[in-house]
Amino acid sequence: MASVLLISHLDNSGWARTLSDASPRLGNLKIIPERDVATELGRADHNLVIVDAGAVRESAGLVSWMRGQRSRLRIVVVTLAPTWQEARAVLLAGAIDYLSRALTKRELAVAIEKVFEISAAFLDD
Repeated sequence: MASVLLISHLDNSGWARTLSDASPRLGNLKIIPERDVATELGRADHNLVIVDAGAVRESAGLVSWMRGQRSRLRIVVVTLAPTWQEARAVLLAGAIDYLSRALTKRELAVAIEKVFEISAAFLDD
């Protein structure tokens, strides 16, 4: 099972539970606020980092910084209000995917599996 880091508001447990339920591949899910990202990346390896765009100051900047710390990190950005401008910015910064939080569990499961499949060609599991 994968170790997944969700960068979001700590009170976001409902959506985190939906995320955990969406895919059996997502084993250990840890939720942290943006202020704890540097510490967490320094102390633990995660198979996937999910950034809640609504919970961070600037998602593309955070993705770029994390990519600079760990070049082989799988990063997905999720948002309630997707825009093509933000999608472009986070993908250029190094995110593997940009998803709407409004996806159903099934759609979310498919998207997560695609992230692992696509990145498997470039990253070690």
